[in-house]
This record gives sequence, C-alpha cells and structure tokens, in this order.
Amino acid sequence: ISEYDAEVYAYIEENYQNTVDGTPRDVIFVFGDCGLSSVDFHQLFDGTYDVYMNIASFNDTDIKDLVLPSFVKELKERSFYVYLSEGLSSVTFETDAQGNGIERIEGGAFTNNKNLSKQDLIVIPHSCKYLEGYAFGTYDGSVNARIDNPDVRFGDEYTNADKVENPFAGGGTVIAYRYKS
Repeated sequence: ISEYDAEVYAYIEENYQNTVDGTPRDVIFVFGDCGLSSVDFHQLFDGTYDVYMNIASFNDTDIKDLVLPSFVKELKERSFYVYLSEGLSSVTFETDAQGNGIERIEGGAFTNNKNLSKQDLIVIPHSCKYLEGYAFGTYDGSVNARIDNPDVRFGDEYTNADKVENPFAGGGTVIAYRYKS
C-alpha cells in the first residue's frame, strides 16, 4: 500500500525540435505514477500546448479506460506498456473539428494490454501519420482496429519504405485500411 496518492507530472519543453511535423515549438511532456487508476487529460490540460507522452510514461498503471484528446500528438515507446496488470480495456483517440489528433504512435505504446482485445473497435484517426511496430502488440488475444489514414506509415520517418513494421504483432484484425500503391 502506497503512502501517497498516485500523481501525474508534466513539464514544458521549450522550442522542442522533434515534433511530428518538424516545426519547433513549446510542448508538454507528461508521465504518471504506476499506481494511477484513471487520468483525465481534459481536466489536466486546456489544449494550449500539444501534449507528448515520454518513453514509458504511463506503463504498468491501473488505468482501464483511456481517452486521448486531440491535443495529445505523440505516444513514445511503451507509453502504456503493461508488465504486471491486465492493462487498458479501451482506448479512444479524439480529433478536433479540423481532424487534428494523435500523429505518432511509437513501438510498444500499448503492448501487452490484453483487455484491449475486448474493445469492439479501436479507431486510429486520419491524423495518425506514423504507426510503429508492435504499437498494439499482444501475446494473447488480438485487437480490432480501423485505420482511417490510407497514407499512415507503418514505421517511423526513418524506416525504409520497403520495410514495413507490424503494429499489431501477436494478432490483430485491421478493418478498412486501404493500401496505397
């Protein structure tokens, strides 16, 4: 039993150079304690800054239902990776009226979240430009996903175009993805 409440921490990275669109700007990096059972990004941030999740920023939390607002732009490696718990039961990616939302989901971001297989459909919005290997990888069970961007890159901006990374390694059903020839 913890002697303190689980918390969320954030800091502003001024003139951040590695934004998804390549334009340097101030962004917020956020991470949380393992003991978190819920997080409401709408209550924590007003959308003034883009929000980026750092490597392993919320891994092994007890969060069950996750809503990522349109101002969350990037999930770095293992952002919501699970070691010890069953993990998330649902994840929702919101977009704003202009279609802006998540832009990059790095490798292992949701790996081992076994309960995501119970979600009917994970919608990865048109705003997502990069979906890296094993982003939704599972060891048992699979996820059902719809990828709304036919130009999404399976890998990062440095991955050879001939080498495609599987974001659903371990099992998954992709619905309504159009291969761009």
